[in-house]
Amino acid sequence: MRMNFTYAKTKNWYLKDTAIENIFIGEYMAPAKGDYVKVYLLAQMYAANGASEEPRIFANQLLLSQETVDEAWEYWEKCGLVERIFKGEKEDGYDIRFLSPREALYCGKDAKNTSKAGDAEKKNATGTKKSSVADRLVDTELKDLFAAIQEILGRPITPMECETVGNWRSDYAASSEMILYAYSYCVNILGKESIRYIDAVVRAWAGKGLTDTEKIEKYLDEVENRHSLHRRIFKALGFMRNPTEAEEGIMDSWFNDGGFSLEEILDACTATSGISNPNIRYVDKVLEGRRKEGKAGKPAPADEVAVSRKVVIEYYEYLRQKASDEAKARRAEVYAKVPKIGELQNELKEIVPQISKALIRKNKEESSRLRERCDAILEESNKLLKKAGFSEDYLEDRYYCDECKDTGFRETGEKCSCYEKRMSEAKQWQKSLAN
Repeated sequence: MRMNFTYAKTKNWYLKDTAIENIFIGEYMAPAKGDYVKVYLLAQMYAANGASEEPRIFANQLLLSQETVDEAWEYWEKCGLVERIFKGEKEDGYDIRFLSPREALYCGKDAKNTSKAGDAEKKNATGTKKSSVADRLVDTELKDLFAAIQEILGRPITPMECETVGNWRSDYAASSEMILYAYSYCVNILGKESIRYIDAVVRAWAGKGLTDTEKIEKYLDEVENRHSLHRRIFKALGFMRNPTEAEEGIMDSWFNDGGFSLEEILDACTATSGISNPNIRYVDKVLEGRRKEGKAGKPAPADEVAVSRKVVIEYYEYLRQKASDEAKARRAEVYAKVPKIGELQNELKEIVPQISKALIRKNKEESSRLRERCDAILEESNKLLKKAGFSEDYLEDRYYCDECKDTGFRETGEKCSCYEKRMSEAKQWQKSLAN
């Protein structure tokens, strides 16, 4: 006689568990609004227990409006996580069917065959066909674009980022070249990787017709040149803040409409030294008075033209390469004098990737042994360097600025304090290349 095993059924939902896939937590939760996540989780509990509820009561449970709940379902449907099944007319309401987060994320061609949502092409409000994230990931060109974006970000691209990138192509006719430049500029130069920030940049560039790298770089150079002039004027006025948009417009008019040189503008700034509250409007009046007197309009000397952002970045690259070349020369000098140090350094190069492999295999004993050997090599190498009359950092790259490692930007994405100095040096460096 067989023995049966069963679970006692618990009628109270709150004593049960609701399973949420880790892929939802890792990929979908962070970009979503908190209210949208609340809607998704509560509905998951209802679905897990095969229950239904009136929309009004469902919204009240979350202390949300019905409008917010509807927005949440529209959002999750765009993510490919749910399907709204309307009951005739829209005002009759709809049911929610949960779809697989795995299929929504990885979107293989077979994913379309597993749900009705994947079988039908969705349309936007105007009736135009609009591809889903799944359709877009099947697109070979988009796959390559997403892969390149992931390399820039140093992490997987989220489904909502995929959706946004796809919208840039369809809504703004943004090229892959322009999108990748926007990502590289925002992440590597500005230290911003928020999709909202990058979206604002792409929309702004698209509105200005900046469709390729050449146009974008020319535009950024112009912006950087003008910002450099703005900072110089604000420094002369003793301001420690960034100018407002209105103040930037006034300063731009001095160069564009007034024909003033930087020298003339800085001279006008000195007139504010006698007033208690120096401001841009006061300088504007001074310059306007001088213009009427016929004392303005001289072109700015060539030395006053700010060097372009591109040249400054190239100069930083030159400094890093110079530091690397000098370090190589010092290493060659040391290895020739103390061959044992060269042998230790070669051993160290071989051990580092072995540590990574040990960590991947979760072999703690091996990784600990290799780390101990690394420490021993460094200690022995430093002793030999000191004995030969060299400093411990003699083999390392020596940067002109340790704060930013000669990149011009701190880890926070802000410009380094050395940027202004490098900008001045870059101007002379550019002249030396031309001679």
